[in-house]
Amino acid sequence: KKAAKTNPASAKVLAKQLVRLRASMAKLHGAKAQLRSVGTAATTMQATHTVSNAVKGASKAMSTVSKTMPIEEQQKMLQQFAKQNEEMEYKQEILGDTLDDALDTDELEEESDDVMNQVLDEIGIDIAGKLNSAGTASSRLPAQEATEASTVAEDEALMKRLAALRSA
Repeated sequence: KKAAKTNPASAKVLAKQLVRLRASMAKLHGAKAQLRSVGTAATTMQATHTVSNAVKGASKAMSTVSKTMPIEEQQKMLQQFAKQNEEMEYKQEILGDTLDDALDTDELEEESDDVMNQVLDEIGIDIAGKLNSAGTASSRLPAQEATEASTVAEDEALMKRLAALRSA
């Protein structure tokens, strides 16, 4: 509060940096979603290629088997193939879930927020106190799926609060 009164130019610069930081965070969330999408597409392409090769080999084997093996044995083999195919799909689903969990960076974001708050506390900026004096504010971060329009609206609201703090 004192910094805003004694040096409004630096407070304005800090506010602009905060807005830019939030825009950068929104862009990073979008890039993260796109990378996950690319990863999923690559996994799907690999699975399609694997299945294609398997079907190719299976068709060759089936033509050979149909010439030499009775129908009852062929049916038994097909049932075994279906069972193994289901097991493969289950394992692929587990692998995908594991990769999604491994790439999840919610803990990293919380840790970086804690570090940022600690740094701000050390230099004497009490954001929570300023926001409380400006009115009620949500202490939660915007959801990753928030649209760009809602982020802009939140930034505008923060700018209004900052202006109110300067005039107080």
